[in-house]
Amino acid sequence: MKDRQVEQTHAQQRIPLLSAILHCMSMTVLVFLRSSFGYAFLRPKSIFLAGSWAFILFSIYAWNEPAVWRTNKGLCLFGCTSATLYMFHLISVYVTEVRDTATHDNDSGTPHILRLLSWLKTETTSELRNLVVMVVEPALVLSAALILRLGGQAVNNLSSWLIYTAFAMFLKEGINYWLQIRQRKRYRDAMNDAEEGFGSGNTSQADLPAPIRKAKVKRQRVW
Repeated sequence: MKDRQVEQTHAQQRIPLLSAILHCMSMTVLVFLRSSFGYAFLRPKSIFLAGSWAFILFSIYAWNEPAVWRTNKGLCLFGCTSATLYMFHLISVYVTEVRDTATHDNDSGTPHILRLLSWLKTETTSELRNLVVMVVEPALVLSAALILRLGGQAVNNLSSWLIYTAFAMFLKEGINYWLQIRQRKRYRDAMNDAEEGFGSGNTSQADLPAPIRKAKVKRQRVW
């Protein structure tokens, strides 16, 4: 196996297969809740091809089967709208990359809630962002899913999908937060080890050898 030339950061680290599934499910809802995504975060191979294309194919199949359409109409409309928004975000971030105005390639997007708080002159911290993406957004999706349960058979499958997505969002952000904690711990440990190594190498002035002075040699003048 080829060694990595560049060490991964916490934003790039992920659990094989599990992180991809959680990311794919979460993006179907995150395109509604956030904006200003990073180009690498959207990852067209795993999201557009695996998510958007599947929703479009299923919608075409359901449209031609009246019985399937009646029970999956809400899910199909949601999936097609999500695919459209995903393409809009992808084109938007591609334009920013071409114009060289993009801020961060791996940015997971700015929640609309934080934008609203910034408009209200409320200070947004990293702790507040973690709370919003890990608790508030999944809670909103879960609440919407429970409300849709009252809408009848046409949105039952959509409600089930949103319930699964809410838990996927929580797990995904939980994994990211855990990786951030590990990254900070490794950084602190490295700094502590460096300080300990520097402290153990200190010697007092008395322990240093006396400097060797060369005898002065008087040069003859050339007239």
